Amino acid sequence: MIPIIPSSFELTKTAEVLAAHFQLPLLDWEAVDLPHFILRLTAERLELQDTQTDLGCLSAEFVKGPLGYRLRHGGGYQQPLAKAIGVKANRCPFVLDLTAGLGREAFVLAGLGCQVEMIERCSAIAALLEEGLQRATRDVKSAEIVNARLRLIHGEAQTRLSLLQAAGSITSKPEVIYLDPMYPVRKKSAKVKKEMRILQAVVGMDEDGEKLLEQALACPVKKVVVKRPRYACCLNGIQPNFSVGTENTRYDVYHGSSFYVRP
Repeated sequence: MIPIIPSSFELTKTAEVLAAHFQLPLLDWEAVDLPHFILRLTAERLELQDTQTDLGCLSAEFVKGPLGYRLRHGGGYQQPLAKAIGVKANRCPFVLDLTAGLGREAFVLAGLGCQVEMIERCSAIAALLEEGLQRATRDVKSAEIVNARLRLIHGEAQTRLSLLQAAGSITSKPEVIYLDPMYPVRKKSAKVKKEMRILQAVVGMDEDGEKLLEQALACPVKKVVVKRPRYACCLNGIQPNFSVGTENTRYDVYHGSSFYVRP
């Protein structure tokens, strides 16, 4: 498992809390012999660092960068993700994000008004996401979104889907299930973002993606949306009811087992 290491003695207590919550190893702040990947807690943020290559580091950022810009300037209902999920100015479905990752798409949907429940099973990534969300609450506008519309669960997506199937009624339950399984990089990988390479090295491939889709389709939801590379085949060979695409990405949309139109 990837350990957490504070960058100074003063951050040791905070690192201990994070390590205990996500059941991760804790290294002394003066440790020298470091493994390939570490979670380094600095005064600014928690970072996933690659100590052996030039891939750099990752953090969950919701206030600065593209997400912060989008939040400050509004809009977004016409973007492909929003169209696939079914977000409109007067309609914001409750979304269950089975593969939250760094939480960017969940934050976008929450910024548009959706309630989003995020599932992340990788302890290191869940820790990054939790710390990023906590940091976002220091910003007034982001805090409103995080506190009111985002919920992170560290666990297995299959467990959550089983509970949803058993619940039966869709009342107060997710209306849309979103699935973004990790996909192998094509051989022409020189232009692949460093971020994706780090994530693949840490998380690996989502080998249960096909099973998750089948389980999601049996849940009492309006639709299931699967993110795919534009060039990729449909997950598990199951043809969607329709797709919404961009230059590099495709969102396959499947009608759920309880397809309905809200009055």
